[in-house]
Amino acid sequence: MAGPGGFAALRARLAAARARDPGLYRVRWGLGIALAITAFVVLTGNPMEGVPERVAEGKTLRGIDYWRTYGWAVALGNSVLLAVLLATSRRWFVRDEHVQVPALQAPRTGRVFAVVLLAAVVAGGFLSVQRLGQSFWDDEEYNMNRSIDGEYVVGRDGALDFREAKWRDAFWYYYIPNNHVPHTLLARISLGAWRLVAQPESRVASEPAVRTPAFIAGLLSIASVGLLLRQLGFPAAGLLAAWLLAMHPWHFRYASEARGYSLMLFLLTASLTLLLRALEQGSWRRWAAFGAAQFLLLWTYVGLGLHLVVVNLVALGSIVWLHRGTPHLAPQIVRWTAANLFGAMLWLQLMVPNLGQVPAYMARGGRDLGERWLTSAMSHLYAGMPWSHGPFGRSPVYPELVDAAAASPTLVWGLLAVMLGLLAIGAVRLLARGGVHAGFVAIFLLPGPLTYVLGVVQEANLYVWYLVFMLPSLAALVALGLATLVSPRWAGGAITAGAGVALVVAHLGVTSTARTALLERSFKPARESVRLTRANPDPEAPENRQVVTGHYRDFTQLYYDPAMLGVESPEALLELMRQADADGRALYMNFGRRRRLGKRQPELLELIENSGRFEKIAELPGFEPPWTRHVWRYLGSPQARIPKRLPDS
Repeated sequence: MAGPGGFAALRARLAAARARDPGLYRVRWGLGIALAITAFVVLTGNPMEGVPERVAEGKTLRGIDYWRTYGWAVALGNSVLLAVLLATSRRWFVRDEHVQVPALQAPRTGRVFAVVLLAAVVAGGFLSVQRLGQSFWDDEEYNMNRSIDGEYVVGRDGALDFREAKWRDAFWYYYIPNNHVPHTLLARISLGAWRLVAQPESRVASEPAVRTPAFIAGLLSIASVGLLLRQLGFPAAGLLAAWLLAMHPWHFRYASEARGYSLMLFLLTASLTLLLRALEQGSWRRWAAFGAAQFLLLWTYVGLGLHLVVVNLVALGSIVWLHRGTPHLAPQIVRWTAANLFGAMLWLQLMVPNLGQVPAYMARGGRDLGERWLTSAMSHLYAGMPWSHGPFGRSPVYPELVDAAAASPTLVWGLLAVMLGLLAIGAVRLLARGGVHAGFVAIFLLPGPLTYVLGVVQEANLYVWYLVFMLPSLAALVALGLATLVSPRWAGGAITAGAGVALVVAHLGVTSTARTALLERSFKPARESVRLTRANPDPEAPENRQVVTGHYRDFTQLYYDPAMLGVESPEALLELMRQADADGRALYMNFGRRRRLGKRQPELLELIENSGRFEKIAELPGFEPPWTRHVWRYLGSPQARIPKRLPDS
């Protein structure tokens, strides 16, 4: 056992190593700590703990089971790789601290830039903050139940038992891949802080508290796109892009929903800014920051895998372009490789257990990615609303671009033509600059189409909103195109500002119906519909036991009304009616997706709407027809008047 002298000698050796090469010293300590953590997971973990038993019993594997198996295997691989990297650190941790690329330095901007950018952030925040208190909709409710808060379970006696979501659920509940893990973790922290301060009497969460992380990330994403274009050398275009993004309905919708999309938009543009800074001055610290941002981005939204492939091909090409024939080439490639390698190791450690849960979801089959899907995707990117609601028919209640185009064809089609032209000019401007700037054309334009093509090839379950990540890129190119046409170098700052304001105002006109709908009502008025049937929002309130509410395959509605009963057939509803009469309780039907109900159970819909046994309480429009809530109340009747079964057709 080492005595005081031995420890003193060890401290002296460590101090000498630190003095010789502080950077290498820190890297070795970091690798050593990481190796200790992964080794601990391997040595203390048991990949077979409970898993064979659950498989033998036909039970579904839990998120923690995937961590124990997949996570253990990744930890083993990472331990080996970390040991090799630690042993060879002196070879690959090369010095190259004098890389300077003046052409990539961000231009100096004064107070005007900061004020206008801040104004865009405030304007975007003003829109988003108005939606923070709206009802959760399906994806938000699902994550609240499974990963963020927890859910009520109805016992055999009808009593409610709240089962709190565990922290491990936030990391590894991924059966439906809409758990954007970093956002989920932040939402849990925000909700916990609110409960600690507010000390509410019921378990029902504060929507603003849960959505605060998404709101803050949305504000940061507005500033980030402006800073990205400034780093590229186009500060005026950055200001316009920030305003276009802030006012876009698709952006402020996701900046006010408990989802990870706004965090993804921020990390996407921030990681590109960090890439430019790493290329400008390729220190280990800057490349490490780029690698960390990539890890967080892909951890937040796994759908950006193709985006990162394009980004890193451009990064590698830029390194070769900038440093070919110089002694900086090899060290910069090593640093870029290390940034990606360490980010990938950490991402695999945390996400492979989640990816193991995805095949079951993918087996459900893909979506029709034909003309209607493409039209809707482009309409959302342009105006933040669908082109049309297709089989649901036309209605002034629900925003759709086809109505806006019919009402103001010159504005809608003219602005679209202008923006496509500006986008092309912006792309040409970057291509003309060559080098790194030309590579950003690929970063801005390729990932979206590649994601769509891959979805078609794989017959994937690809939703339109999976392409929301293209918003900052398209705004950047449009803004750059306008800044190119009215460059302050020859037209003056006032003309540039005026043209930018005109573009933003015109886009506000095209998107006004979507913006109004998002601000005036919840995307899916779930909470509002429940409040029509239960005066006390606390699910455990005793008076709620006097109310029975039925739904048709709308299980996410259970966050606000966990005691709702599934009604799958007219016979099931007739039985509820008899029980309500016998018990003297009020009976409601609260359902959405009316068209689907009419197709699958037409007799059930007929019994609700046309039998004379129910009265319509409310029809609460959502943003689109499927999200509209329909609330009906059973009128009650003598027991003898309720038929035992429906008449034969």
